Amino acid sequence: MSIKTTIVHMPSGKWRLETRQGAWPINRNWNGFNTWPEYDHKPTKEEVDVFARELFKAMFGVEPIFIGMEDDEYEYDSRAGL
Repeated sequence: MSIKTTIVHMPSGKWRLETRQGAWPINRNWNGFNTWPEYDHKPTKEEVDVFARELFKAMFGVEPIFIGMEDDEYEYDSRAGL
């Protein structure tokens, strides 16, 4: 657990230190952004493709049809009545 100390301005006009305990340990990666260790995985092209197909199916209720030469071009099936 990480412990944070912040300076708080009280309504009486005085300042005091307040210590809080963080919910999760924060991990700083090479570029300075805060990340959690379990989310440091960069998805592969195949994982992104599977996620995009599942998201499309959840949103529109039909499987996306691959069209064109680009991998990221999806279009809904017009026979499904959308």
